[in-house]
Amino acid sequence: MNPKNMKTPLEILKEYNLSEKDVVFIKEPKENKVWVIHDTKNKRRLVLKAVKKDNSSFPILLHHQLSKIGFSVPNVFETTKGQVYVQTKKKFYYVSEYINNLEPINEQQRIEGLAEFHSHAKFEELISFNEKNFFQNKENFLKSYSDKLDEIKKWTSSVSSPTLKDIINEITKIGLSVYHLMQTCDIEGYLQQTSKRNSICHGDFNMNNAFTTENKEFLIIDFDHAYFGSPLDDFRFLMMSITRNSKNDPLSKLNPLFENYFKVCSEDLPYKDIYKADSMFPHEFHKQVKQIVEQEKIKKSSNYQELLVQLAEREKSKYEFLIKGSEVG
Repeated sequence: MNPKNMKTPLEILKEYNLSEKDVVFIKEPKENKVWVIHDTKNKRRLVLKAVKKDNSSFPILLHHQLSKIGFSVPNVFETTKGQVYVQTKKKFYYVSEYINNLEPINEQQRIEGLAEFHSHAKFEELISFNEKNFFQNKENFLKSYSDKLDEIKKWTSSVSSPTLKDIINEITKIGLSVYHLMQTCDIEGYLQQTSKRNSICHGDFNMNNAFTTENKEFLIIDFDHAYFGSPLDDFRFLMMSITRNSKNDPLSKLNPLFENYFKVCSEDLPYKDIYKADSMFPHEFHKQVKQIVEQEKIKKSSNYQELLVQLAEREKSKYEFLIKGSEVG
């Protein structure tokens, strides 16, 4: 059912010169948001996607710009009026090509794909379409670390287990050490450089948004969470993801991550020490414990002690691995 005065997918497709007899709806992966369509008129498959108006047209315009420069994304089609989306009262709709036979992306391509995205996603003309401009100054950048440390410290008063208190104190010491190390890096230079080149972050570079095509090339989709900001955010997200999901030694993932990323995104190579220091910081521990606290389960911390011990050991190993120096350094 469609609310009164809301356009149906068929009405949207008319803007692309496609009538009801020209299309067959194959599936709806996300209800009232994504439709896969067979365009019988042009003998092709399409994806019709809706974006909430509150999120602005920025994700669509970014996708279109990447498509125009030949970046590995599905092509975005224009309406008969030459527009890249159809605007309604509450949503933006746009049509892109459907890519067949996509496969899960491997780690190396996922790293290189993100680096390629950061190397290409710099569109000054899109700034006015995006309210999510998160370029920071040095003070705010460092405050994001100190705020996390303050939260970690507070958790010690929420647990009764001496073991957990010791673990949190250890992680706090690691965080403080990294915080001081970070202040020796050229943070101001890095922030100015990424802001000057209008860097864009994907914002949600997970395994559901990156694939391998039939030609074994990477393909990136879904820019709904993209924003102007420092690439370090995406790099951190990827680092946490590949080390968290590693069945073997997560540290074995760090050297390839740094090597493959900076081989492609060489413009950030002068600031590699910032990426290295950030990777030492206990972001994952903070994230996981914060979720436990927000769910008010910290009082039952004995049930989570094993998890927190594992997280802490991983953070300590990662810190020691990076601080001692390695190929990453």
